Amino acid sequence: MHPVFLDKKGREVNKKGYLIDENGHIISKKGGIIWKSHQLNKEGEFPKIFPFTKFNIDVILGCLDRDVNGKLIILEGKHGETVDQDG
Repeated sequence: MHPVFLDKKGREVNKKGYLIDENGHIISKKGGIIWKSHQLNKEGEFPKIFPFTKFNIDVILGCLDRDVNGKLIILEGKHGETVDQDG
């Protein structure tokens, strides 16, 4: 048996706030099952579609040089796209 939590409209939700039915399945507003209870983790969360990776600021910033005035030197790729020194 799972603990009972209610949303502001009085509907049953799990501890993560997802609407659930009497069997603990996550359901849509119309009552259709989205995730079955056996697919949820201990916290009542559904499986993540994409794996989480550590954040890497270098992927966002790229590898760029600066000119003598400190401005970034923007490079252009073969097709006119902006690239860094790593391509």
